[in-house]
Amino acid sequence: MYALGPEFIDVTWGAGGATSDLTIEASTLNLPNEKKVYGLESAMHLTCTNLPREKIDFALREAKDAGIRNILALRGDPPRGQENWEAVETGFSFATDLVRYIRKQYGDYFCIGVAAYPEGHIENPHPEDDLKYLKEKVDAGADYIITQFFYDCEIFLDWFKRCRSIGIKIPIIPGIMPIQTYGGFNRMTTLSKTFVPKAISDKLEVIKDDDKAVKDYGVKLAVEMCTNLKKNGIKGFHFCTLNLEKTVRLVLEELKFVAPREVAKPLPWNPSLEKKREKESVRPIFWKNSPRSYILRTEAWDDFPNGRWGDSRSPAYGDLDGYGVSLKQTKKESLELWGYPITVNNISELFSNYVD
Repeated sequence: MYALGPEFIDVTWGAGGATSDLTIEASTLNLPNEKKVYGLESAMHLTCTNLPREKIDFALREAKDAGIRNILALRGDPPRGQENWEAVETGFSFATDLVRYIRKQYGDYFCIGVAAYPEGHIENPHPEDDLKYLKEKVDAGADYIITQFFYDCEIFLDWFKRCRSIGIKIPIIPGIMPIQTYGGFNRMTTLSKTFVPKAISDKLEVIKDDDKAVKDYGVKLAVEMCTNLKKNGIKGFHFCTLNLEKTVRLVLEELKFVAPREVAKPLPWNPSLEKKREKESVRPIFWKNSPRSYILRTEAWDDFPNGRWGDSRSPAYGDLDGYGVSLKQTKKESLELWGYPITVNNISELFSNYVD
């Protein structure tokens, strides 16, 4: 990420407050090192979900003590398994309240960002109300706006003009999410109810079973979108990497935002010159011959979720959706599915049932 030269990087908040403690730890422990060692500016996400006032105070205090200056203030999503969002006792109900509170407690110390929804928030049936609420966040003390991702530039540009017409003058940064996989794209757009132009749907339908073709198209589409937005006066972009930065790097290279990386050998062996093997993409692994070289070559192979061998914490595993890579059931649902396996035979039986 450092080599791409971002203005800042994000540490996102776990959906539904599920990993709030982890976010605070990641932000307060890792971000100072990123600033000191790499010179990277960082923004810590902070939501209202499942956070009483004392936890918000703790997060802000730890952030300041760690030298973090940027906060993206969000209401947050409902906890997984809960249909409606609810405030906790002593907590806040809206991002506007959180912005106002941070300003009251810390003055101008933090640079505060807020979220916006060019297509309207999924919980609000009246788009014009969204603009009113956004203006309230700005008036409460927000310094910049980052939008939800979208795939129709004309919708964004029309919304952008309406923002300016009601007096929103702070920077508005469009969210760009390059398509990584067909399944992940469908889940994300369905979850957020994002409009997908027919031309994009038609193109993906043809290539949906080809991971590489989908990823290549994702790069091409993101480049076209950014080029269109630049021609219309948009000067900055917020790229959602989903912790898989290669696609975003390719987009930045195509846009000439960064210098292209030196081309490296794509496979950890010299390709055969034999005609029948010129498209060879798999070979047996002979670890004993060159284990160090092979590990170095393959440790970052996160490009495709199919056939990946490596660290199960990789974002290439599992489904990519609004809740990140994790179990897709609540604790109660998981226990109903799997019970309490305590022996090897119990676990073997679970796997056997899953395969069947």
